[in-house]
Amino acid sequence: MTRLKRLRQEKKISGAELARRMRISRASVCIAEKKGLRNVTSALRYATALGCDWRDLLEDPATSDETAAECRFFKSSSAGR
Repeated sequence: MTRLKRLRQEKKISGAELARRMRISRASVCIAEKKGLRNVTSALRYATALGCDWRDLLEDPATSDETAAECRFFKSSSAGR
C-alpha cells in the first residue's frame, strides 16, 4: 500500500472526496495511489488536500513494490550467467 493511500484512509477521506478537493478525476487519484508519489510537486498538491506534510507522501524508491519487482526480475535473469 502506498503512503498516499494509507494516509488518505487514516484520515477517513474517500478517494472521491480527495479528487473533489483537488479538482481532478477519481481515476487520477486511483493511479497515484497505485503507483505512489515520487515528485515533490505532486506530493505538495496531495498534501494540501489532505492537510499533511508533503514529505509523508513521497515513496522511498528503494522500498517501492515496483522497484522490488524489478530487482527480482534482474536477479532471476542474471542468475544463469
